[in-house]
Amino acid sequence: MYLDLANYDMTKFVAQAIAQIRQKRQLAAVATEYPCNGAASVTIPVFSGGQATRHVPGADIPDYGGGVTKATIGLADWDAGTYLDYFLLDKNNFSYEGFVERTGIPAAVCQRMDQTILDALTAANGVPTIDSGTTNPLSLFADIEAMMDEQELYIPTEDRYLILPAAAKPLFFTDDKMMSNNYVQLQLNNISEGKIGKILGFNLIFLNKIKWGGLESEPADCGANRLWTCYATSKVSIGHAAGYGANRSDEGTGGVFDMEKMAHRGGYFINAPFSDGAKVLLPKGIVRFTIKTKNYSTAA
Repeated sequence: MYLDLANYDMTKFVAQAIAQIRQKRQLAAVATEYPCNGAASVTIPVFSGGQATRHVPGADIPDYGGGVTKATIGLADWDAGTYLDYFLLDKNNFSYEGFVERTGIPAAVCQRMDQTILDALTAANGVPTIDSGTTNPLSLFADIEAMMDEQELYIPTEDRYLILPAAAKPLFFTDDKMMSNNYVQLQLNNISEGKIGKILGFNLIFLNKIKWGGLESEPADCGANRLWTCYATSKVSIGHAAGYGANRSDEGTGGVFDMEKMAHRGGYFINAPFSDGAKVLLPKGIVRFTIKTKNYSTAA
């Protein structure tokens, strides 16, 4: 079967691969997505709100007091490649349709794009900050909600997210209030499955460890705990631009995977080139805060 890889019609699985990569990303929902279509940067409008003015017959209509500014998202180019041996292709019953489940390429793309968003949050200036380090976050989240509501911005409540480390889950599961429907949106069997719904209108994202980054943290209390830098944000506050493939079509989906037969090594090298970038568009629509968890790291 592997002898036909070089002549395989790549377009048969491109859409499926991109869809599964988007599905596996942990932070796909926290930013507004923009296609880059092979450009070096993407310029987008940023709506910062406005104010209606009373109409006076015969008078000039004044500016409504808002404004549309522009933001430019710079893009970086990335490779996510892997080598597939002839024998492993047969032993793993390799197929292009199962490609996204049988290599580490999708995970590499997902982690890089998630890290791009985290890097933008870390670099953003003018973001309101709460340095609490609490281990009882319920009151902290209430303060964060109030801070976001207090801004003169339109921040839809249904598109708000709390980005927390996976190590923060026990803070919820071991707190009676956190496990009460009065505070948290609970779903059937969600506790047994390790899932939690919304809290105070925020969608919860417990971010797994990212090999080359992730949420920033530092040891606390002689190493027994860790202090994490976390974020509350909304989809309108962050822009993420992405494109798949080195030679993209106008839809941004062409040439996703590039394959080269390497007979001298006995296999194929498959690469998934992509470009992405992220930028905070509305700094006041984000809150940076700290939270303390137990130190679950097994690293020496």
